[in-house]
Amino acid sequence: MRHPICISASLLSVIFLTGCQSSAVKTDSSSGSVMINAQGLSSLPESAQIDISFRSGDTIVKNEQLVGVTRLPFRYELSGFDVIKVSSMDVQVRLGGGDVLLSAQQPLPFPLKGEIELNAVNGYALVNTYWQASDISGRGIPPAITTTLGFNSKGKLSGHAGCNHYRAEYQSLGAFIEIDKSQLTRQICSSPVMYHESRYLMLLSGVESYSIDQGGRLLMFVEDKEKPLVFSPTTRKAVQLTMHAF
Repeated sequence: MRHPICISASLLSVIFLTGCQSSAVKTDSSSGSVMINAQGLSSLPESAQIDISFRSGDTIVKNEQLVGVTRLPFRYELSGFDVIKVSSMDVQVRLGGGDVLLSAQQPLPFPLKGEIELNAVNGYALVNTYWQASDISGRGIPPAITTTLGFNSKGKLSGHAGCNHYRAEYQSLGAFIEIDKSQLTRQICSSPVMYHESRYLMLLSGVESYSIDQGGRLLMFVEDKEKPLVFSPTTRKAVQLTMHAF
């Protein structure tokens, strides 16, 4: 006499999934998450927009737009659709709906708790560039004050803020940049000069993105300021004293 063979639903599920093509991935509440990272960045501006797409060949089978992600890396939960044959997960980062600045493509399937690394699509490299400020967020530069900025190849910047020399560490990717609080020499100047210096350094530490305009000027944007910090190109000689001030 033959006894009936009972196969649990979970075992059937394993057998079914094993027989599927390798491009099939189950993304439901139990399928885990992926970490999205950008080497060298720990944050994004609040205006950053992240588009995440799942593709089957050239066809997008799922798309999601995220806003308000300000910390990196961040965890993206793989949920919202069942077993779908997808070939890749695409991630694109924009500022205010503009051009794509960072992107990544991850072939699927990938292991649970995987990681996607964002890379710069375009952007102007600041390494070994030298600048002189021509406008500080719409207030110009006080007469007889020179404010400079130089970037070296070791993640450091320095310059002359108006009265004191300063330096800070920075990291950038694409058009995104993070600048740490500056260290200063300890000279004392007149009140207008000290006010300019303090305001400049405060805004500099709040810069989140930058661009180069058609005239070759460096524009550095602070999240809550309508007008950027504007710098014109200068030479290493013009800032070499500040580069070696510490």
